[in-house]
Amino acid sequence: MTKQVVEENFSDSLRFIVNGMLGNVSRWLRMFGYDVMYTPEASDEQLLEIARKERRILLTRDFELYRRAMLNGIQAFFIASTDIKDALSSIIKRFNIKAEINPERSRCPSCNSPLSKAKLEEIAHKVPKSVLERYNEFWICTNPSCGKVYWRGSHWRNIIKTLHAIENQ
Repeated sequence: MTKQVVEENFSDSLRFIVNGMLGNVSRWLRMFGYDVMYTPEASDEQLLEIARKERRILLTRDFELYRRAMLNGIQAFFIASTDIKDALSSIIKRFNIKAEINPERSRCPSCNSPLSKAKLEEIAHKVPKSVLERYNEFWICTNPSCGKVYWRGSHWRNIIKTLHAIENQ
């Protein structure tokens, strides 16, 4: 029982930084609820410095960057696969992450800010009328400069398929 609590606390406190090759990974981890910094224009030196200062785990497909991080005492994880399912599966196994999406815990896949449950009147002007007629649960990005709205639309089936594929690896 204690081990499970420790592992859950460990995974809840994980913060990542990913290099430019892993934009897809950042979006998925954000949907899982993790704080993931993704700055595709950042240099290797900038990524290493941010990871060190903010105590973020560096995720990369660049073996040389991974090696430099490890030599400098920065926690890093090398992702060999270019397949998103394989990449996520390896991260999930390494860091004991649950492959589930709970919008109450998720972060905005675009900007990394938390999401909050939205009232219809908050988002009515931001989504098509047909969406408002078909769906009754919405979440909105709390970052005013982003403000994207999310719902469990037709794309949700593809998300669930991907999650099942990851779990079965």
